[in-house]
Amino acid sequence: MYSFDMGATQTSSRDWLRAVSERLQQQWPSIDPQRLDDLALDLSRDERLRALPARDAAEVWLQPVTARD
Repeated sequence: MYSFDMGATQTSSRDWLRAVSERLQQQWPSIDPQRLDDLALDLSRDERLRALPARDAAEVWLQPVTARD
């Protein structure tokens, strides 16, 4: 199992994916949670995002969307 950087601590890939998915669900509450879980998995394949704490990674990925809000 992979581990991801969460700032000062390490976390399992499952926890990282869950945190990313939860942030995506905050942005899009009406989208099927399974689709957002799949998106979180896709994001975990990006080395740049994977090196970030989960919520930071989600925020970086969401910047083009949230900048319009």
